Formats: sequence, C-alpha cells, structure tokens
Amino acid sequence: MKTDPYSSYIRFTSLFDLVITDFCFVLGLSLNEPQLCHSASWNRRGITLTNQSTSEFRPRRIFITTNNTIYVTHSEEKNVLIWNDNDPTLTKIISGDIRSPKSLFVTSNGDIYIGNNRTDPVVKRWTSKKNIFEIVMNASNACYGLFVDITDTLYCSIFLKHQVVKKDLSDASFIHIPVAGTGNKGSAFDELYEPHGIFVDVNLDLYVADSGNHRVQLFRFGKKDAVTVAGSRSDELTVSLRNPSGITLDVNKYLFILDRGKDRIIGEGPYGFRCVIGCYESSSSDQLISPMAMSFDVFGNMIVIDAKKERIQKFRLENLCEPSINQPTLCPKPVWNRNGITSADKFTLGSNPTAMFINGRDSLYAINREKGEVLVWHQGAIDLSETLSTTFPNSSSIFVMPYGDIFIDNGVFNNRVQRWITNEQTFINAMNVFSSCFSLFIDPNNYLYCSMPDHHQVMKKDIHDPIMTLITVAGTGDPGSSPVQLNRPHGIFVDEKFVLYVADCENNRIQQFHLDAAFGLTKVGNESVENRYLLSCPIAITMDRLQYLFIIESNKHRILRATHNRVDCVIGCDGVSIKSTQLLFPSNLAFDSFGNVFVMDSGNHRIQKFEYSKNSCDMTSIIPLINSVELTETSQIYSRQCNRFRYYYEAFEIRVPESRYYTIWSSATIDTYGLIYEKSFDPLNPNENLLIENAGEKSQNQFKFELPLYSDTNYILVITTNHPMTTGNITIRMLGLESVTDNRLTTPVNILFNYSSELTTGSPMYYRDCQRPKCYYKTFEIYVNTNASYLIWVESSIHTYGYIYENHFDPLKPSVNRLFEHNGTCNQEQLKFIVSLQINIRYVLVVTTFDSYTIGEFFLYISGLNHTNVTVQHFNPNNKYCVIGDQCNLHFKSIGLTLDDILYEELRKGSPLSQQIVSIKVSAALVTLMFVAGLINSFLSFITFQNKEAQQVGCGLYLLASSVTSFLAISMFFAKFWFVVLTQIDHSTSILIHQSGCNSIEPILKFFLYFDGWLNACVAIERAFHVYKGVNFDKQQSRLVARWIIVILPLCVLLTFVHEFIYRNVFSYEVSGNGTQVMSARRYDWCVTGYSLAVQTYNTMILFVHLFGPFVANLFSALFIVFGVARTRSKTQKNQNFNLLIRKQFNEHKQLIISPMVLLALSVPRLVISLLPGCVNASENLWLYLSAYFISFMPLILVFLIFVVPSKLYMKTFKDSFKKWRHRTRQ
Repeated sequence: MKTDPYSSYIRFTSLFDLVITDFCFVLGLSLNEPQLCHSASWNRRGITLTNQSTSEFRPRRIFITTNNTIYVTHSEEKNVLIWNDNDPTLTKIISGDIRSPKSLFVTSNGDIYIGNNRTDPVVKRWTSKKNIFEIVMNASNACYGLFVDITDTLYCSIFLKHQVVKKDLSDASFIHIPVAGTGNKGSAFDELYEPHGIFVDVNLDLYVADSGNHRVQLFRFGKKDAVTVAGSRSDELTVSLRNPSGITLDVNKYLFILDRGKDRIIGEGPYGFRCVIGCYESSSSDQLISPMAMSFDVFGNMIVIDAKKERIQKFRLENLCEPSINQPTLCPKPVWNRNGITSADKFTLGSNPTAMFINGRDSLYAINREKGEVLVWHQGAIDLSETLSTTFPNSSSIFVMPYGDIFIDNGVFNNRVQRWITNEQTFINAMNVFSSCFSLFIDPNNYLYCSMPDHHQVMKKDIHDPIMTLITVAGTGDPGSSPVQLNRPHGIFVDEKFVLYVADCENNRIQQFHLDAAFGLTKVGNESVENRYLLSCPIAITMDRLQYLFIIESNKHRILRATHNRVDCVIGCDGVSIKSTQLLFPSNLAFDSFGNVFVMDSGNHRIQKFEYSKNSCDMTSIIPLINSVELTETSQIYSRQCNRFRYYYEAFEIRVPESRYYTIWSSATIDTYGLIYEKSFDPLNPNENLLIENAGEKSQNQFKFELPLYSDTNYILVITTNHPMTTGNITIRMLGLESVTDNRLTTPVNILFNYSSELTTGSPMYYRDCQRPKCYYKTFEIYVNTNASYLIWVESSIHTYGYIYENHFDPLKPSVNRLFEHNGTCNQEQLKFIVSLQINIRYVLVVTTFDSYTIGEFFLYISGLNHTNVTVQHFNPNNKYCVIGDQCNLHFKSIGLTLDDILYEELRKGSPLSQQIVSIKVSAALVTLMFVAGLINSFLSFITFQNKEAQQVGCGLYLLASSVTSFLAISMFFAKFWFVVLTQIDHSTSILIHQSGCNSIEPILKFFLYFDGWLNACVAIERAFHVYKGVNFDKQQSRLVARWIIVILPLCVLLTFVHEFIYRNVFSYEVSGNGTQVMSARRYDWCVTGYSLAVQTYNTMILFVHLFGPFVANLFSALFIVFGVARTRSKTQKNQNFNLLIRKQFNEHKQLIISPMVLLALSVPRLVISLLPGCVNASENLWLYLSAYFISFMPLILVFLIFVVPSKLYMKTFKDSFKKWRHRTRQ
C-alpha cells in the first residue's frame, strides 16, 4: 500500500511559537512582515516539516499568509499543497495545468498566483471563489518571482529576459510593462542579470534579487536606475552575496536575503548585515544546500525550501526581542537608595563570589564558586528558586541568553567556556580560552566575548560556529598602556552598535573599541578627552539606555556613573565597611528592568540591591527656596585649609524629605565659597565628613551645587568666602521641595568668661601622650545654666592642647570620662571647642601643651548665647591609689615596699655605678659588708654545730641547718640588691632576664628568711621541752624529730607563699624621646606584684605568722624554761624563796629572753615596710626605708652571737671545732 505523499509532513509547535509578540502587518500585503528586535536570532537547528525521506516530495516555492497558512508548490505532482501551521491536518491540494511552477504568491483574499516554466510562460491565478485557474499575464519567459502590491498590481521577474515587468490586475488585457531592467543582461544601475525574487513595499519601491550580478537592487517608485542595497558594488559596505534568489522585508524594512550560492540567509538590522541561518558547515539540520525560497510565519520563524535536500526547514525565532540584559531608561540625574538590601549572603554564595547576571525577565543568576553551583532567583523571589550543579568550581562569570541557555566560565582548570543547553539539559563546550574569563558577554550578532586578565586580551567567537576559532577583539596579549594594549582587562560590555567597552583595570581606564578596530579610545580615565577622571582599578561596567556607563571602581569600593564630560559617584560613596550603605571590593553589577542596581559585594560575600528612586527626577514639585547670610566681625572663624588663613563662616543644617537631585547656589557682591558636609561639621577638622566643595570658578565666583541629597542623612551647608577674613551679605538659593528644612547652626561670638593663667614648673604634670614625656597642665571645672552650644578656646604663645571631661578627671586614667579633645589643629595651634553643654553636669577642662615640659601664659575664653551664663573654678583631682607607669602602661601597686620600690627612682638608668648617687654607693657598700659579715657568721656557726658534741640533741641539728639557711638567705639578699641595681642601670638587659630574676630571687629570699626564723623557734621549743622532761628527756628521739622537722618545715613554709611565683611579673613600658628636648627613647622595667584583695589579706596574715610565730615560740619557750626550772628547784630547795629563784633563773637564762626580743625588734622594720601602702614615695625618706630594709636582715648575721657566744657549752664546742679546723688546714 502506497503512503499518501501529502499527509506525511512534520509539524512543529512549541510554547515558544505560541508566545505571540507585537508583530505588525501592513494593510494590503498578505505576507508576514514581522516586528523583529535588533538582535533577533534564530535557532540554527532547523525543524524538518517535510522531506523526501518520507515521500517523493519536491517542494520548490513557498508562501505563508498572515493567518499562518502555508502554500507549497510540488514540482513532481504539479500541484499546490495548503495547510495551516497550527493544524496538523492537510487542508487542501490544488491541481491544474501547472507546469513546473517557478514562482508563487497568495493574496489576502486567498487567490493564488503561479508562474509556469518557460515552456508555458504564463502567470495563472487560482480564484478562491471560483476554484478555477485563469491566465492573468503572458510573460515572454518564465517568472522566477511574483509579487502583488497594495495597488493590486502584479510584478514578475523574468529570469532569462533580465527584466521585471508589472501588470494592473484590474486590466483585462494581458499587456505588461517593464519596471526594472532593459531586457539585456548587465550590471549598470538600470540593468539586471538573471533576476529572481522580488518584493514591493508599501511605498511601491521594488527590491530585486539580481542573482547574476550577486546583488540586491532597489528601484524607487517611478525610477529606472536602481540603488545597490546589498552585495556587489553597493555604495556602502554591506555583505558579499552569491546568486541571491529570494528576498523579503520585516516591518522596519530590513532585508532578509536568500543567498543561494552560499547556502545561507542574510539578515539586515540597524547596524548592518549578518548571517542568520546556514552560516556554518555542520549537521544536516543546520546546513542548507541550494535553498530555493523562504518566507516568515506569523511568529517570525523562517520557513525555507531546502531544494537539494528536497525538504522544508523551519528555523525558530529564539529571542522575540527580549533583551539579554537590562538597559533601563533612567532620568538625567537618577538617585538610588544608599541603603542596600541583601539579596543573597555568604551562606548561599560562599566566599568571594564574582559571577552575577540579571536577564530581561529580572531573574537573578549567581555562582557559588566553592560548590560549583549556578543559583537562580526568579523575578521577585526572596528564596532561591533553582540550583544547577556543575562539575567545574571557581567560575568567575556567567551570561544567560533570553531563551535560557547559560554560558559559564570554566577557564581555571579546563580552559573553556561551557554552555548549558536548557532544552536538552546538558553542557557543551562553547569556547576554548587561554585562562579564566573574568567577564562574558554576547552581542546582538551572537558573538561570545571573553575578557582574560591573565592574558591581557578580549577574545570573541560566534556561538553557532562549531569551529573553535578565536578572534582577537582588543589587546595584544602583552600588558601595556598603548591604545592597542590592555593590562588585566576585567569587565566588558558590547552595545547595539557592536562597540566594545573594556574595564582596563591596571591602566585605570575604560577603553572603547569600535567594530573591527584594533585601537582603543579612552572613554573614562586620566587620559580621556571626554571624561578625564582618575580611576582606581575599574573592574566591571554596564550601560543604561542613554549609553551612560556605570563603572565599579574596585579599589575605592564604589560605583560611578559616567555621562558626557562628567563622572559622579552613585553607590558606595561612604568608604569601606560591611554596612548596608557601603561595599568592599565589589566585582560585578547589573540592572533589573526597574532600574534597580544589583552589586556583587565580593569582599562582604553578598549581593546588594540598591533601589532606584523613580521620583528623583520629577521636577513638578520643585520650588525655589531663599535664605540670607551676613558675615561680620562677630561671625565665627575657622581655617578652611588648616593653615594660617582664617575665614568667617556660617553653617546651616539641611534635611530633605525625599532623595533626589537638588541645586544650591549663592549670589553676593563678594566671592563666596561653599562646602557641604554629611552628618556633622567640625570647623576644627574641616576635611572630616566633607562631601563636596565649590569655589565658584565657573559661576562668576559664586558657588553652585547640583547633587543628590538623601532623606536619611543630615547635611551641613557651610557658607564662607574665597578670600580670608572677608565680610558681606550673601543670598543662598535652593531648588528643592517645600518641606526642606534649613536650621542655622552658628551663632555670633558673645564672651561669657575670660581668664588669664599660666603653666609653670610648679604646675602638676602627667603623661598626656603614651609616646611623650610628661606635660604641665591646669584644670578648670565648668557649670552652665542653659543647655546650649558653647565656644571654648585659648590664646597663647605656646602650642596648647585641651580636653573636656564629664564629672571627673583622673590624670592617671585620662581616657576615662573624656568627651572631647583638641590639639590646636586648624586653629593656629590653640585649643578650641565648639560643644553642647548641659545643666547640672560638671565639666572639667584640662589645659595642657602639645610639647612636653613646656610652660607659658595663656588666656581662656568661653562664648555662648545671650542670656546664658557659665561658672568656672579650679579643679583639683584627688587620687587615692598608687600606680607605676603612665596612663598607657598602668599598674596599680599592692601594699608593701620592696627593694625594687625603694631603689627604682634613685637609680640613674644607663649610668655606671660610679655615676650613681651617694645613697646607691653607700647602700652597695653596706650590702657588701653585711654579706661578708653573714658569711663569717655562717662559717663560725657551721664549724660549731657540725661537731658531733653539738648534735647530741635536736637543737644542734636545728642550729646547723640555721647556719646554712642564714648563709643562703644573706647570699640571696646580696644577689637581690645587685640584680636590682645592675639590671636597672643597664638598659640593654633583656626582658627575659628581668622576668627570671623577678619570679625567682624574692620568693627564694623569703623562703630562706622564713625557714631560718622557724629553725630558731624550733631551738627554743626544743630547749623548753628539754626542761619540761628533765631527766626523762630522750636525746635520740629529739634528734629523730629534728631531722623530720628539717625535712618537712621547708615544704610547709614554701606552701604558704607558693602563689608568689604566679603573681610576680615584670611591668615594662617605653617612653619615646621628646622632639623639643634632647631625650632618647627609654624602656622601663619594674618587678611588680598584683594581688587581689583576698590574696592581699592572705599575704598579710601569713606575714604575721612568719614574723610573730617564731617570736612567740622563742619568748614563751624562754619563759617556760625560767619558770619551769624555778618551780623544779623550789621543790628541792624549799628554804629558797620562789621569787628569788625566778630572779636567779632570769639572770641565768636572760639570753633566752633577750634573743627573741632582739630578733623581733630586728624583724619589725620588715613587717612595717611590708604593710606600707604602695603609694609611699620612698625617695622622700630614702635612708629611713633603706635602713629598715637592711636591719630586717640583721638576724641572719647574728646567729653566732645569739646562740653560740652566750652558751658555755657551744663556745667550748666552737673552740674545739675551730682548733680541729686550724689543725686540718695546716696539714
């Protein structure tokens, strides 16, 4: 069974086809003239409607009406097939005496015109009402092109006669008249050579596909000479053609040419011709071979007769005029809300994101570089709408086509750009590159651009070309600043005229490259003719509809708008921060369709949206505002440049109800100067918060501002003069809204208080600056009776410095309670304050000097409003604590004086011992003598108690240990003194040595000192126990107990102050030299202890235990011995009076009582200085504290005198031991 050849065709319909956009059809013409956008493109993969593989079908001509009805001539069957593209069913087949038809045209009433071949060169009309064919024209040869214009005139291009003729269809005759060509082949303006397709527009202008001359000719109505509009010998550079066979026009009269000899279709647009279909040698669905005819359907799709392949191909219109990117139409002076809205943060974007894109439907695309994910937010979506996972991380750029295909940078690892085909849900390779593409862009001709910072070039490639050939658009590949070079190009933009703009980062410029031009023009930059502006690494650009550039200036973290001869900051103008108004190394920007700006804030890992204020250019509600200013000799004064020149000025606070552009200008008989500040104005720091200034150079010496002001910001307008100390009247005018407020901030000078004072060498001093020596100062307390603004200043011949404190001033804590300070800047080196003071608050004014050790007279002034009053009196700060260092290196001293405290202020740092003061030298001599005496004492005691005769009981062992501990203690005392002296006078001593000595020497000294005292107490207790036991006293057990106590006692003593090692530290600080004096920088190191109150209480208790414990033990043991012996003897000597016996025992054992008394007396000075407050100035009573300190170590050198000399037994033992020692040394 044979298949019906006419029912086997393929119909293609998609959602894309069903989106009917605004096509315009011309009244009277039956064919489609679609409204196409400038960047219209068609899918290069054709859809086959019919082909020979399904039947013996030989399509030759095609026509599509405005209702999307398709007419096709069938060469083999000699008939016409009719169907509607929206209906899969074949509608009609028209047969008749049709002989190899060469042309086809259908009018709006359904009549079909067919041109037969040359064997029967007639034009027949099939009348839809009668369903019959009739001859309407006798041609001299076959018509290869037919057209019926709006006047119902039939045109025929006669191929072999090189002529186009026409006939009025209302004329019953078959006579035709020539309208183009002479009848002879030729290439002159009035000649044709084998004409094919023709088109007549609504102006009755005739377009002819002059196939043999490889051109398209335009014959204006009534003209015999043509204009070549495309192809060979055209007046303008158009496009090269080969045997064009068909033409049609869109509604804008742009040509579409069937270039049969090159198997392609050429399209025209506002910027020239381009290939739109069949541009490459590729697959069968892409490539045409000898196409015969073409026509538009109602959707703008192209239907082409692919003759050699015997098929009909449909090429879908892809973008339907939807722009790839948004270029909003903004008003001449647009304003955006400075408070950005975070659209995406680090949690979604990852770290340091750069890639961002917004398509024509306001869908936001971004890339998480760490995860390799494409993130999509559809229009208005707050939450993430889609996520597309990729296999390539670290993508830097993205570009999205209107039909959804996504181009993604994959140059870091794979040296390519990937294309995501939306319909097929797959990635393909779109472009081979040398490195990562920081920016991607696709122009209206579907060329993909890539900027490669590492290779200093911008390259492009046709996205439809299967051959991966790169075309260099800008840059040579070598870094440089010449017109043909780039240096690390980043952002790129291509406009509708195919002009390329490049953000040339390292050259700090925006370069403009016209199509096929190697030389770039500096559009914005320091060398630009149009916009001379000093950029700092521009990194991204885009453009609005008015062709104004928007530039991300990366190093300055802001967005600029470049118009004609002007560059303004529009977003991120407040500096660097993570606040919503500010940016940190932004890398990309894009508009949505509403004019809002989205910024990839890379340094803050977020996308910020800045909303466009649509009312910012609405001038209907603008009204003029007027204010007057008078500068007089009582006006306030400031130094505009912080130099010796001073100016009278007035200041106004301005608040605007709506963010928009405002105009402010002055008019006066004197030269004026205007400045505008944000938030606040400080005349003593005139560069702080300065927004803009204007000296009136271009406006007859009158300032004028045209700038955006924002409703969420306070502005201060400062009005002054161009020349110093000039007075006069000034009128201020402003174009703004009625509800703009302007409040005067300045008041005339009105002296409320003046006072003369002086800084002398008797004035108190403190460390004003951590890096400077001390300064003299005076303090005043101030009370006001009215909440108002006051002016406080000083006049002096010295450089003054001032501070204001609230309630209290502490020279050791100068940062506490401090409200204001001024160092004389911008006021001729004199302190000055403009401050708001309140009633019932004490303010303390500190007047000091900028330089250290400076004295001189000064005059204090306070000015305020009328009817205000101030009370000023001297202020004396009282401090009840003691510190070491200054306010920058502060340490609060604990109770007690150490040798460090006593000697610290007396030692001359960096001077040898010979240059130290007398007290240091004498102290060194005394310490040395004490050490020698202690050495002798310990030696004599040791040779006494090392004798076995002295060790029969525990006392001998205690005293033997005492002779060793006293030696170690006096040695540590000696070491302590010299460590303090030598480390302090040698400023090169490392901090490590200071720290080691501080942590170890003093605790070890205390350990041996306390251990020795308790050993002496053990001797007394042992003697008392001996008396108590009498004849029952066990000497062996006494020695055993003594050995255990000598082992355990030091551990117990050590545990009582083991925390000392933790709390002891070196307090170190440096003071630099004074610039006005011959002083070098110096470092101070001080061994200090910082105890909490609880630890300090514990230390005091332990100190009493260690000092009074041995004393009590000695004293009570001695009394026990005296009374115990007296009581025992009274029992045996009953005739003796008990009181007499006690007196005898006192006389006999008086050394036992005197010894602890002496030891206590010698130890009391150490107790006293240990309990003294840390703020005691030891230098005022140096010898008193030194004597007390030295005396406290006297017990260490008196062991022999106290324990040996009074005892006959011990003296006898000493003599025997000494003789033995001398005898051994002589041998």
